[in-house]
Amino acid sequence: MLIPKGVLVHKELDTSYVKINELINHLKSQKFSGYLQLLIDDIEGFIFFKDGTIIHGLVNKGKEKMTTGEDAINFIQKKGTSPGGTISTNKLSPSKIDIILNSVEGEPVYKNLYSEFTSLNNLIKKLRNEKHNGHIEIMEPKEEELGSIYFKDGNVVESLFSTKNGELLSGRDALRQISEVSKKPGILFNVYKGEYRSVSKEGIEKPEKIDYEDLNGMLKVLGAIIGGVEKVIDQTYGENTFVKAFRSVLIDISEDFPFLDPFAAEFEYKDGEIEFVGNEDRDGFTKGIQEALLLTISNVSEGKDSEKLIAKVREELKSVLEKFPNEITGFKIDEKMKNIIEL
Repeated sequence: MLIPKGVLVHKELDTSYVKINELINHLKSQKFSGYLQLLIDDIEGFIFFKDGTIIHGLVNKGKEKMTTGEDAINFIQKKGTSPGGTISTNKLSPSKIDIILNSVEGEPVYKNLYSEFTSLNNLIKKLRNEKHNGHIEIMEPKEEELGSIYFKDGNVVESLFSTKNGELLSGRDALRQISEVSKKPGILFNVYKGEYRSVSKEGIEKPEKIDYEDLNGMLKVLGAIIGGVEKVIDQTYGENTFVKAFRSVLIDISEDFPFLDPFAAEFEYKDGEIEFVGNEDRDGFTKGIQEALLLTISNVSEGKDSEKLIAKVREELKSVLEKFPNEITGFKIDEKMKNIIEL
């Protein structure tokens, strides 16, 4: 099974000196979301975390059947004390962890669809229309996995492709390679479904003091601002108009703001909340959000009534300004997003 890269935190720590159980306890204390990877003796093991809690394990042993769950976790913790291996940790958003989990536990919908008789593009369109949750597995005739396409509510949220030299591509690069290889005869497609679970935020302590240098501190405010824009656009043009337009814009501006690329798995917005696992500074982040919102407004209004729509947005966002007055000025959101909000 292919696993998204995420943001590398610890790289290839030697098991001869790293105490794996102490590292695990450290990740728990940090409310870590992502995975710990163990490579040793041709074995690849993963322990998955969400908000500091171990939620799953996975061990690949070459051609042997994959081990999952508690047995995998216990194996990794024991094997990780042996010399000759490496340990890495990668940070992912909780929602991406859910995607992986449901891929591990996914139920097959279609098996062994041959490329000679199946159009991958049409299969993707079908899954989009069905608002599919799960993934497509792309296999060689030798039953070696080439790539995966992950779906959430019908949207492609991640793509992975393993090259012949062992490099793991992700995002649009992976999707292009998958598209090319799917044209060859003998390629197999397997479709799996899974039920996505929401990420619980209970138990996470909120700091009383606002740190105006901390990007995470302003995500709540920016999430509320995006939520206000979403409300106005959906009320004006119909339900889910904003989500579709916003996602399309994020792809369009990903070269200028790579941290917003949906395939980069660093930024995710849903229902007034932002999840972000990247390293962008607050000025660049705020600039990117404003650019994305302005283009979304322009696109849905087709450029004709943008000013009227922005006026409605500003009216809606008055409640956000009243709720977060200190944060708005402290994070300088009023300066960086003056084309969206109005004091």
